[in-house]
Parts: sequence; structure tokens; C-alpha cells
Amino acid sequence: MPQGMGVQPLFLMFGGPSMTDKGAALKAHTGYLDRLRADGKIAAAGPTEGQNALLSIVVFNRISIDEATKLMADDPAVKSGALKAESHQWWCAEHVFMAPLSDN
Repeated sequence: MPQGMGVQPLFLMFGGPSMTDKGAALKAHTGYLDRLRADGKIAAAGPTEGQNALLSIVVFNRISIDEATKLMADDPAVKSGALKAESHQWWCAEHVFMAPLSDN
């Protein structure tokens, strides 16, 4: 592994087979991600723009892919079938997510 590089679990979020009440599903999803972020599990997450099937991206801090996969499976919107999560492992330099981003 190159110095300063590591693998971070990354999930691409798509609409699932039960995406009937999009508002409620996304509210539950964002609330869940807020809790994971507060627990230090998530490095970045947010919606995507455009008219394609990709709805959002979730990047975990450097935790195991197994732990990240379990955490995504526990997302209420994934459990209900409103969203489906596609897992990837992303090579990232350690300095990319060193400090939380600020709105200022």
C-alpha cells in the first residue's frame, strides 16, 4: 500500500424496489447517516445531482468493509427496500478527510 493511502468503504445509493414514499425514506436515511456521522463512522455523504438512478454517495472513514456493509444494511431505508446500496472500496489519500468540512 502506498504511504499515506488507505481504503475507505464507499457506497453508491440507488432507488430500491419499494421506493413508494420517497420523503419518509430519505428522512429516515439522512437521520441514520447523521447518527453514524456523529459516531465518527462517516467521512462524507450526500445526494447527487442529475436525472440518473444514482441518488447519493456515502463514504465511510477507514473501517472494515464488513463493518460498513453491516452499517449500510441497518439503514432503515435500505431495510425497507426504499434504497439499495452498492459497495465499493476506494483508495484515498489520508489527508482528504482529515478535518470536517465547514460551511464557512
